Amino acid sequence: MSFSKQVVSFIFAYVIALFLDMVLIAPIAKGIGHKVYSMTSKKIFMILTISFFMVTGMAMLMSIFGLVMSSMNTDAVGNISLVNLYLSTFLKNFIFALPLQLIVVGPLVRFIFSKIYVRQAAAA
Repeated sequence: MSFSKQVVSFIFAYVIALFLDMVLIAPIAKGIGHKVYSMTSKKIFMILTISFFMVTGMAMLMSIFGLVMSSMNTDAVGNISLVNLYLSTFLKNFIFALPLQLIVVGPLVRFIFSKIYVRQAAAA
């Protein structure tokens, strides 16, 4: 695949992922997280629940997207059944994404946003 096709594929994947996250996965994950938070009153449980369901939902849907895109760009999927291929892809995505979200990305984004929004609140 040429570099320009890879760039277009990346942009397309980004738009699809952003749409799925904003429209479908985030409302469901936040709804579940707020229910957990109302039962425990510990914010960490809400954060962990939302992160878990966001990663699970996005890994499920983007694994399907990845399989569709790879099947369009290659001639043959191979001798592996579609279900086994999906489960393998989902498991790899989930195993990579969950620790990354819980240990690196989530805390980093919360730290950065806390600094940005504290400054904006103080300026207003």
